[in-house]
Amino acid sequence: MTPTDIFIKGMQAICPEITDDELAAFKSGIYVKHYKSRDSIFDNTKPHDQIVYIISGLVRSFYINEKGSEISAYFIKEFDFVSDYPAFLKGIKSNYQFEALENTTAVIIPKSLMLRAYETSPKFEKFGRLIAEEAVQFLQGRIEGFIFKSATERYVEFINTEPNLFNRLSVENIATYLGIERQSLTRIRKKINSK
Repeated sequence: MTPTDIFIKGMQAICPEITDDELAAFKSGIYVKHYKSRDSIFDNTKPHDQIVYIISGLVRSFYINEKGSEISAYFIKEFDFVSDYPAFLKGIKSNYQFEALENTTAVIIPKSLMLRAYETSPKFEKFGRLIAEEAVQFLQGRIEGFIFKSATERYVEFINTEPNLFNRLSVENIATYLGIERQSLTRIRKKINSK
């Protein structure tokens, strides 16, 4: 299957009500892009005007804090969407940077195509809503993790929910994602491994 076929199949799994004709019309507006490791996924000097769907590879979303350090916000793996959804909706520049951590193949969905699809079919609106709901749940989980869980609990949850992803990331990326220093992560890992 081609990358676009894989994406369309994923759309059907999320929202099976979308007809084959509607999907064929939508498919004509998407395209495939390949990124090398360390490539930027979005141009941060321009408004956020597309959504990216990962077919293979790994992407990191991060920001740079007041000390100039890169802080990992989240990681996007195969069959997930890459977007700063609020920036996408508002048509503004993102505060986040998105970088390929591995060679990555992705399907690009332009905002103009999504808006046209929303206008022509309530089924596409449902698809968009389901994707947005998933993003909100993820972000809510991230916020609550920092409020209600210790660093050790966040680490254990991460390795339990993302065991394959864990082995594809640097210790530094994991530490900043968990909101801790690298040395603290090393201590947590040693403590857990000694049990």
